Amino acid sequence: MGAVSTKEVHSSRNAASDPRRALVQRVVDSAAFAKSERLSSFLTCICELTLAGRASEINEQKIGTTVFGRPQDYDSTIDGIVRPQASRLRQRLDIYFNGEGAEESMRITLPRGSYVPVFEPHANPNLVSDVSIPSPEISPPESATISPKVKSTPWAWITTSTSAQRLSF
Repeated sequence: MGAVSTKEVHSSRNAASDPRRALVQRVVDSAAFAKSERLSSFLTCICELTLAGRASEINEQKIGTTVFGRPQDYDSTIDGIVRPQASRLRQRLDIYFNGEGAEESMRITLPRGSYVPVFEPHANPNLVSDVSIPSPEISPPESATISPKVKSTPWAWITTSTSAQRLSF
């Protein structure tokens, strides 16, 4: 598997032809990824492989050699660099999509236990449609008022009856 550089995703031809590539470009260009070339490379690599139909090639071993420069005989059980970096990548994606990328119509997620990114449509709650449909205001009928629940204890009747007996003497 050949290395996929961040520059490959930045190609305007690639980004213009597929909105998912344009999204990857915006993510790696964001402030959340600005100072992390490794995470940008990680995201770019797994997204490019997925978009090229090669998601089956994405695994810890391949990411270790391709993104993090580990040798071909790299043993991921001894050098576990990929797992913590995947966790950091998930955190950075959350930061981007909850902040700078909150208006995006699509999101990139990296499910736990997997290194294959998922491109998910995201409905933007901040977008206002041209047609507004008023919602009817529904108020409960007056007979349906809810009274607060009074906490009762089984001992309340004893206290009341004992007090009444004392007053009668």
